[in-house]
Amino acid sequence: MFLRVNVSSSPQNAPFQPKISSLGHVGIFVEDVARSLAFYQDLLGLILTDSDDRSGMYFLSSRPDVEHHEFLVCRGRTAPRNVRLLQQVSFRCGSLEDVIAFYKRLDAAGVRFDRIVSHGNAVGIYFFDPDDNHANFIGRLAFRRNRRT
Repeated sequence: MFLRVNVSSSPQNAPFQPKISSLGHVGIFVEDVARSLAFYQDLLGLILTDSDDRSGMYFLSSRPDVEHHEFLVCRGRTAPRNVRLLQQVSFRCGSLEDVIAFYKRLDAAGVRFDRIVSHGNAVGIYFFDPDDNHANFIGRLAFRRNRRT
């Protein structure tokens, strides 16, 4: 049940509007934890920061000094691979060079790619993880709008 509140739209009566500052983390269920951990650690470079072997939860971070975990691998995927569970997980890279290096690393490992896309202000390389979850690396490009004179 959601609480609805009627408040005047005038600025002095405007209610506080909470904001999400960033995404906390994403967790996925996998068929084979060891295979997925190898993929996310060895190929993508995430660092295992914590684990609970009994419950099958493995916490990973790209910035362990800042974030305990940004990605969670969980034992227990029960859905067949052809079932859509997740649209995509996107990993932001600091530079286009990082994106290219990840492409080369994944390609050498035989990872299946979906597509490479320019979004105008960023380049995305879309691929599939060992459980066929859709993921991508995105690197921002220098972007400048055309100005009219």
